[in-house]
Amino acid sequence: MSVTGSCLTGQSAGTGAIPRRARPEKLPEPEDVIFVTGFGPFGTHTVNASWQAVCRLHESDLARQLGVQLVIEEVPVKYEYVLREIPKRWRELRPRLVVHVGVSSQTMSLQLERRSHNGPYERCDVMQAKPPEHCCVPALPAAQELSTRLDLELCCKVVAGSCATMDAETSEDAGRYLCDFIYHTSLSQDPARAVFVHVPPLGMPYTANQMAEALKVVICELYRQVKAVDQPPKQPSQPQKQPFEPSQPLDLCTHDRRCEGDAGLPPLPARHQRAADGCPPETRW
Repeated sequence: MSVTGSCLTGQSAGTGAIPRRARPEKLPEPEDVIFVTGFGPFGTHTVNASWQAVCRLHESDLARQLGVQLVIEEVPVKYEYVLREIPKRWRELRPRLVVHVGVSSQTMSLQLERRSHNGPYERCDVMQAKPPEHCCVPALPAAQELSTRLDLELCCKVVAGSCATMDAETSEDAGRYLCDFIYHTSLSQDPARAVFVHVPPLGMPYTANQMAEALKVVICELYRQVKAVDQPPKQPSQPQKQPFEPSQPLDLCTHDRRCEGDAGLPPLPARHQRAADGCPPETRW
């Protein structure tokens, strides 16, 4: 079984170049797919911590440990790219779990985002563009929110009990930029299989390797959760009915036993006495 992941990369988003298309290798049928994304450069983040951490995941033993196909992709900070490509990844990869990772200067820990917003998105991307009608899904109200169904509180507890050097916490606001935008796109596909995680900038105070170790714990726990939901509960085994086997042959002839004077049996009811005396019974019994 192959455990090496696929890597979908593009040219630098900061240059405005269109990322090249890279099709993942043909995935073996028995394997689950975990799709993890990080973002390319934007603004002051000329080296995006999210993509650096995701790259370390690809180099780790995560795929082998879980027995999955790990597919990673660097996503350019462009609304148009997210709208076009992320739904396509859901269709092509059919992932068991999708984890989007982005960078935030407002956190010093892993920040697990609980919800996303349809809009409004007023901030321009690296191409100085905004999404149509400033929304992820223009046909729906900008105020629409979607929430992941994954248990993020439990995930934070698992991280706290692990060997990871980073803490994890939940958040209710993914930021109304590409992070929020890509999250809403994936939650629209399947809210039971998608999550967004913010990491701090590199060196504030963690390295890319430390972020990757904490992300690895998060992914392992979330993968456990989706597998538990997907697997139907085991039905309790029904005990097999054993055929009745009396220790001695049944004596169905009450007349014979009573006629033989079995003192251990009570006298027959009066209405059956005629049958016991050898006369045809007056009633069927």
